[in-house]
Amino acid sequence: MAQREAMRLGRPILIVVDASWDTAGAYLDRETFVDAEVRARIARQWVPLRIDVSDDEAPLANELKMRF
Repeated sequence: MAQREAMRLGRPILIVVDASWDTAGAYLDRETFVDAEVRARIARQWVPLRIDVSDDEAPLANELKMRF
């Protein structure tokens, strides 16, 4: 869905890969994404997509590990 929306709007996708064991995602939530200006800029310029890879056995998590 994010890809379709990005194509429709002509915007890039901003991907945040997160996991329950990853402190970087919690930091972004606590320090960055709480800022209304940051959220507004993201909404204007990108199509945000958050991917949870907490489950190491999930197909998407495995695909991302293989690709990146």
